[in-house]
Amino acid sequence: MKLQSFILSLLFAVLFSSCMNTIVLDSKKYPVSDRTVFVYNFENSAFQADVNGEMTEVLRNHIYRRKNFFPQKKPSDSVFSIYGEITMYRKEGRMYDNYRDPVRFELMVGVRVKMRSTADSLLLLDREFVASTDYSEKEGFIESEFRARQRVLRKLAIQISNSMETAFLSVHHE
Repeated sequence: MKLQSFILSLLFAVLFSSCMNTIVLDSKKYPVSDRTVFVYNFENSAFQADVNGEMTEVLRNHIYRRKNFFPQKKPSDSVFSIYGEITMYRKEGRMYDNYRDPVRFELMVGVRVKMRSTADSLLLLDREFVASTDYSEKEGFIESEFRARQRVLRKLAIQISNSMETAFLSVHHE
């Protein structure tokens, strides 16, 4: 029994360390001055009010908290700029009550993001990201659409930040 526990814990440690190596990238070995970014306000091609402002703020906060890039207050102070648009905002019923009224929804948000080098306008990243979540305002774990949207936007910010770092490292490869 102890041998099985030891093997399982060893396997877990190997899997965990390999996952951490794929998640954490090496941009932090470059100086802060090479990793400055200006985040422009996102445009809104969807018909949901304020989601573009929320996306901009969530992305700025995620980048600042993660410290893989350093957001700047002026575009002229940054090495990179990132901008994009909300291309999709969809809320669809997934579970219904006896009266065919939705009680559980799936919320999907799509965003198109571009990252450019400020000095030579080289396009480093041009990609579409989509994230979704389920929520309900009536049953189970009760959550408002706003809170569910914040979770989706955080998922998008993680995807965008990872892609930014990958694009940065592809330009600064050794």
